[in-house]
Amino acid sequence: MSTGSSLIGRVVAGSTRHPSIVLLLAVVLTAAAVVHMARNFAMTADTAQLISSKLQWRQREIAFETAFPQLQNLTLIVIDGATPELTDDAARRLAAALQGKPALFRTVRRPDGGPFLEREGLLLAPLADVDKTIKGLSQAAPLLGSLNADPSLRGVLSALSSSLQGIEFGQATLQDFEPMTRALADTFEKAASGEPAFFSWRTLLTGKAAETRDTRHVILVQPALDYAALEPGQAASDSIREIARSLGLDAAHGVSVRLTGPVPLADEEFGTLAEDAHLILGAMIVALLGIL
Repeated sequence: MSTGSSLIGRVVAGSTRHPSIVLLLAVVLTAAAVVHMARNFAMTADTAQLISSKLQWRQREIAFETAFPQLQNLTLIVIDGATPELTDDAARRLAAALQGKPALFRTVRRPDGGPFLEREGLLLAPLADVDKTIKGLSQAAPLLGSLNADPSLRGVLSALSSSLQGIEFGQATLQDFEPMTRALADTFEKAASGEPAFFSWRTLLTGKAAETRDTRHVILVQPALDYAALEPGQAASDSIREIARSLGLDAAHGVSVRLTGPVPLADEEFGTLAEDAHLILGAMIVALLGIL
């Protein structure tokens, strides 16, 4: 008999003679293993924790994240509206509502809006656009004054009546009011036929069709992430959708709200894994049985 076999035999024989000691030793070792695992192992959905921080490229990435924390873990809220006014109003109201929930959203920013751009934005446009807008505002000053006093449908019709009187006295021509009357007529016809109708004073005053940059705004949000959950940003994403619904930001009101960015995309990837969990578990069981 070899030395190895003899040693194994003695160990087995000693274990059978002292079962209580062997059982106690097994319990102690198991408890120590459980404590070590609890202190050194944990489940996390943060994929960055799966990569060693000792790697040079990972160290550079950490330095970049430290220098620009506002660019990390973002959810991009894309708001599209039927008119520039609807888009601006939706972005303003949604951003204000999200800022009221600091427990779910650490930062909320509007890179293409906010108080500064609302006050000075016209001056940042091309000179030709600024000139055209100013001329439109000057021509529409009487109309805007009437609407400011009464912004209802009655006020609109009253302003149109005043405009016709100005034409009658030679203060203006029909051509000056043709774009406005045509746009209002189209809107009234759609509303009368039960179709969704949206009217933009801004488009009318600038004299050009709204571009994508006018009818699409983006809100940058840094949600509070729960890496103990399979989808860390799901709670924040659900809250954004719920707030948007409560504010009436939907297709019926000429607005759509969509989510994109690193956080929602990562949640969708983890969610896909959860959907196929039963298949993965079944494959693991089959593989284990095959090995055994």
